[in-house]
Amino acid sequence: MNLQPIDAALAASAIRVPGPLDDKYSRGVVGLVTGSDLYPGAGLLSTAGAILSGAGLVRYLGVAKRLVLGRFPEVVLQPGRVQAGVVGCGWGEDLLPVALNLAMQEIPIVVDAGALNVTELAERADVITPHHGEAARVLGVGRAEVDADPLGAARELERRLGAVVVLKSATTLVVSGDRAWYYQPTSHWGATAGAGDVLAGVIGAMVAQGQVDLGPAVAAGVYVHGQAATRCPGPITASDIAAGLRSVLVDLLAERSRS
Repeated sequence: MNLQPIDAALAASAIRVPGPLDDKYSRGVVGLVTGSDLYPGAGLLSTAGAILSGAGLVRYLGVAKRLVLGRFPEVVLQPGRVQAGVVGCGWGEDLLPVALNLAMQEIPIVVDAGALNVTELAERADVITPHHGEAARVLGVGRAEVDADPLGAARELERRLGAVVVLKSATTLVVSGDRAWYYQPTSHWGATAGAGDVLAGVIGAMVAQGQVDLGPAVAAGVYVHGQAATRCPGPITASDIAAGLRSVLVDLLAERSRS
């Protein structure tokens, strides 16, 4: 398996630019089942990731509705037509019924965090976004084994679940079939609480664009998120990362127009 860097050219090529016949639905609708009673902020951060990285519409279906709507009045709180789903950020058992209902739809599903421990969701996933500890739990091995061979762990997760794997760490890996990419930031201030929630939302927005090949779209999400973190002077918060997403996308679209 040839490991390739995720660069601006790859990310720019995976972003779908809307045309004159597009509307909010064709641009991509993301359904989010995130943010539990214990971790409501995960709902807000995943929503920020999705809405600030180009989703045409976001349906928030978690329990932190008031918090989300107070920050993003554009968000719709009713279930309906979606092109991709994100479940698991700030996971709590109170999310399970709605998450399972979303997973029954014939759309790509991004599964994050504690939702990976739910067999029905992990086996249904099209994209999974574990950190090393979560990957170890899913694989039934010690954390040290994943730390020693992260690419091997990511490949085994992809083999078992048949999903695009985003293995988060100082160097994030994306494995999709026989392809693998890595993203290595120049700054590590992005290792902060809630950053993974933002990333899940970004990936949800990229996947909702409708590409048949999810691997490059997921890799693009990793790049956009990573660049937003790198551009912020440290120390930073997950909210800072979300706020920086737009400028990264603007630069990528400018590069796309030049190529």
